[in-house]
Amino acid sequence: MTNNARSGLSNLNKQARNLLEDIPVAYVEFDAQGTIVYANSIARNLHCNKGEELVGKSAWDIVAGEQIELSRKAFMGIMQSGEEPPIIHRALYTQAGEYRIYEMFRTLIRDAQGRPTGLRYVYIDVTGARETREEEHLTHQYMKHVLESMSEVVIVIDSLGLIRLANQAAEEFTNRKAAEMFGRKIEECLLFIVCDMEDDDAFCVSAALSKPYAGTAIMLDSKQQAVSMEINTAPIVDHKYNYTMGVVITLRKPKSATDSIHMNVPN
Repeated sequence: MTNNARSGLSNLNKQARNLLEDIPVAYVEFDAQGTIVYANSIARNLHCNKGEELVGKSAWDIVAGEQIELSRKAFMGIMQSGEEPPIIHRALYTQAGEYRIYEMFRTLIRDAQGRPTGLRYVYIDVTGARETREEEHLTHQYMKHVLESMSEVVIVIDSLGLIRLANQAAEEFTNRKAAEMFGRKIEECLLFIVCDMEDDDAFCVSAALSKPYAGTAIMLDSKQQAVSMEINTAPIVDHKYNYTMGVVITLRKPKSATDSIHMNVPN
């Protein structure tokens, strides 16, 4: 290929990218190894937290822990078969904290000989019409009011372990505002010292996504003191699409005062 041809192709790709930035849907391209090589602004805003870039991450970097191996095998299977993949649905929390359903159209990127060299995704928001969205918004607001009235610490995380909702009790326990916790990893805001979750030795997002858990934990409160708390988790399942989109975590002080542990923790 001549230098003029390469320059022309580069300009063409740049023009195409500029057009994709303006389309009203999320668009992502992967290479044959599953690495993201391009994501438009809507996709970046949907997946990224605090300005982190998508480009350079793999397809399985943006799914829940227990889905990583499944995602990797599915992607490589598509590349090897060369068959166009079916449409899939995924439930996601947006960076604005909204619960949305996306219809994902996937098409293979092929070279001149028709061999697969990558995969492109287009996300279409199919959550519902304006009336349905308004109803969901009111339901979401109602649930927030309910959570605010609870004395227990309640935090909702998505399937990647990022905080999407925290009530006032959670703010008081962590000494962080809900807006400050939003989008951060749960481990950054709930500081576990010791955790006993039934058959597991510690709190694990991937385990909590699969089934409800109950246990006890010694953790740091807003005063950096170790306190004993009862911890319960419950997965949030979208039964229509058979997809676990997050976990509700509830913390409460033990019912018996003798069960409570409270001690100063040295710096």
